[in-house]
Amino acid sequence: MATSLVAKVLGKSGRFAKEEVSTVLENLSQKIDEVKGEVNNVIQKQYKEFLAVYADTGELMSRAQHVTEEMQLLEDRIENELLHQVKSATSEQRELSSRLETSEAKVELLRLLCKNSQGMQGAQTLWYSTGVTVIV
Repeated sequence: MATSLVAKVLGKSGRFAKEEVSTVLENLSQKIDEVKGEVNNVIQKQYKEFLAVYADTGELMSRAQHVTEEMQLLEDRIENELLHQVKSATSEQRELSSRLETSEAKVELLRLLCKNSQGMQGAQTLWYSTGVTVIV
């Protein structure tokens, strides 16, 4: 059987095309596998970095919570002590104010008594100089 030249050319070109496509597919498959490997390496590297950051963040959150609790305890302690001191100081201030008012009243009374005494001495001097006898 005689095959025509056109049939031979088409047959060979079909094989070449088939072999060429097969080679291209193998090359692409290799490139895909390389890219997949690189992507996997990048993802694993980023995951390791994420785990380190996550662990650090957890530790920082724990430390921040501890500091917050300490601050709250200190705030409560200060508030309780200050409230006690303020109440004590307020009651002491009231007592001192009351004593001061009492002392001021006594001083005013003494001032009035002194003024009265001076007035009586003046009157007595006046009566003695006029010759009037006053019995007190």
